[in-house]
Amino acid sequence: MVDAESDPQCRQEDRLSMAWKCTKSIVESVLTCCKRSTSSPELWSELDIVLQDCCYILRRLAEEFENGVLTDPHVGDVVSTCLVKLSNAYWNTYLQLRKAAAIDPELLLVAMRRSIDLVSEGSETQQEAGHLAMKLERLGEALDNVRKANESRKAFGQCIGYHIYSNDQALAEGCAQHSLQALFEGDGSFSTLGRLLKALHRSYLAHGVKRASEPAYYDDAYLQPDIRGAILEWQLLLFAKTLSKNRQWDSNLTQSVRTLTVLLLGSYNLERYPVRFLRVAILVLQLSQDHPQIVSHDLLPSGISPENIATVDLSKDEGLSKVKEHLIALYSFKLAMQQASPPTEILQKCFATWEFLAKSASSWTALAERIGDIDAWVYDIQACVDCLNAKGEEYLALPVLHLLVTIFELQNKKDASDLVCSLAALALQFLRLGYTGKAGLSLAKAEILITRQTVLTESKLKWHTAYAEYLFRIGNIDKWYVFHIASY
Repeated sequence: MVDAESDPQCRQEDRLSMAWKCTKSIVESVLTCCKRSTSSPELWSELDIVLQDCCYILRRLAEEFENGVLTDPHVGDVVSTCLVKLSNAYWNTYLQLRKAAAIDPELLLVAMRRSIDLVSEGSETQQEAGHLAMKLERLGEALDNVRKANESRKAFGQCIGYHIYSNDQALAEGCAQHSLQALFEGDGSFSTLGRLLKALHRSYLAHGVKRASEPAYYDDAYLQPDIRGAILEWQLLLFAKTLSKNRQWDSNLTQSVRTLTVLLLGSYNLERYPVRFLRVAILVLQLSQDHPQIVSHDLLPSGISPENIATVDLSKDEGLSKVKEHLIALYSFKLAMQQASPPTEILQKCFATWEFLAKSASSWTALAERIGDIDAWVYDIQACVDCLNAKGEEYLALPVLHLLVTIFELQNKKDASDLVCSLAALALQFLRLGYTGKAGLSLAKAEILITRQTVLTESKLKWHTAYAEYLFRIGNIDKWYVFHIASY
């Protein structure tokens, strides 16, 4: 027999067993060291060496457990827990270094990366305990601040993927029930995902891409079509909002917008996702109208018209069928507005649909569920008023202004600025058409709001201007003069 003390393998197993017995004590000692102030690069360097040695020991013990050398069944759980603790210790070190003055930003990034690396390859439970998502987001922001765009986008991409795959079933259900605005904005479960996609979008806007062929968006071909479609659609919406602000456009991003459009229309099958497909068709139609040099008319889906939309069974998107009336009206409206002389009967039909939706809604929330993106919808309505007035269709613009008043009354906000502006615009429309009595009623209603609720100065000014014109039109010169002086 071979003497156990002279057998190298036996000695190694004994040493590993002893190290395993001391593991918890080693980790606790290291964590105690981490509680010391690490306000200087020298202290950080010493602590980093200790933490790295501790991590090496833990990983080596995990390997020996997988190889069958260590037989304690608790090895895996203990190592996982210890790695999470060390990851959080690194993060705490990063927080201390951040408070210190004159610390090299690279040290902060090293501490953040070390913390993330310790849990990024672990189980879902380990990643959650190590706050992986939060750390990746902070790393992305830190890298963006030091203008390391590619590394920042990689961190944001990892974080986005984590949020998608950790709750993909709930995300799929949310996409099938709610608008993207309700899903990715506000305080919902996926508001963080929406914020991350916005952060990634801002990175591409701020730093651009090196080549036009480089994608300026997040995509994952392995996602199921409805989830992939929602992620792509939200990013195309972000590009649409960027383009609407008339800021300087980076031509290198044009190809990304076009590719996004093609991928998105491919993700939403008309037969399986008819409501979502129609929603995207409206977005692409708007982009092709406003920016044909970016999204050409050739990219518009073929075979879609107000007539054949009515024949499509939109109930296959059952959870989103509540918005189908609005989407059909909106698609018809945008097609009509592309014509030099929009057909009056089509516009009247669209606004009749929206008036019914607004008046039948019990609250602003109920209306939002039937509309989706209310802000974009209101913007379209306001633009239509200007267009109709410019074309001499003042009478046709009256019900549209009434609709705006109904919408903002339903909003019932403490800040009544939008409602006051709409009432002032409606009063001026009545006044210029000769309905002075109705104009006075609208102005009186707005005046009550000004005295009782919060109203922005700009909105008050619009009311004052409208009221001054009203007094002048009815011939009450004395009151107009007093009102004019009082306004100053």
